[in-house]
Amino acid sequence: MWPLLLGLSGAASILQFFLLLLCPESPRYLYIKLGKVEEAKKSLKRLRGDCDPTKELAEMEKEKQEAASVKKVSIRQLFSSSSYRQPVIVALMVQISQQFSGINAIFYYSTNIFVRAGVDQPVYATLGVGVVNTVFTIISTTFAWMSYVSMVAIFLFVIFFEVGPGPIPWFIVAELFSQGPRPAAIAIAGFCNWTCNFIIGMCFQYIADLCGSYVFMIFAVLLLGFILFAHFKVPETKGKSFEEISTEFRRKKRSAIKGLKDATELENLQSNKEV
Repeated sequence: MWPLLLGLSGAASILQFFLLLLCPESPRYLYIKLGKVEEAKKSLKRLRGDCDPTKELAEMEKEKQEAASVKKVSIRQLFSSSSYRQPVIVALMVQISQQFSGINAIFYYSTNIFVRAGVDQPVYATLGVGVVNTVFTIISTTFAWMSYVSMVAIFLFVIFFEVGPGPIPWFIVAELFSQGPRPAAIAIAGFCNWTCNFIIGMCFQYIADLCGSYVFMIFAVLLLGFILFAHFKVPETKGKSFEEISTEFRRKKRSAIKGLKDATELENLQSNKEV
């Protein structure tokens, strides 16, 4: 029944297309690119509800003035400029963390995982993964009951993925860059995401054959590293202007440089004592 499966995917795409027609246009695009102030206000009210758009419009006006004086940044310039280095690293790491969390290993190979777990009807369990994934986006032993523990664990994994690393990497990149470097940054972030997606899709089965039921320990270790990176390096963007986010990056950069200097001075001091 694979033609039906593909047909259902097409139906979802068509539904998404028509729902997209009902979505408001980007207020930033209307204000900064097209200069349509009143339409930007209407779009903001549709997105935010009954609120005063004055603050956001003032922020957009400031960004518009900056964009007029700043040239578009190429992908090459994005990597060569020190002022964009930290945001680029964050943008790429959130994409890598999304894919190397193991989420697509579950989506692509969930039926095989459930078969190994001893689930009686793995196809229905796989459908359950898809249902859980949709809803939350708007290791097995010889004991029979452990198969259900495995299934519940995967459902929980998908739930927590969809309230964190699932959607956030797709929109946080736009919040880290101004109008000039934003297109290039989104391009390389998307390329990074799909490259990692391809690597996971092609390599997971081979790694699973080598590691057996311990394969997800690899993803657990990677996720711990990503959590630490997010805690120390990824700035909070909610309710902040681009200038405030840039200031946070500059503060982190100064702290890192100061820490490096202190470590170098301590090392030199210890060397002098030994001499």
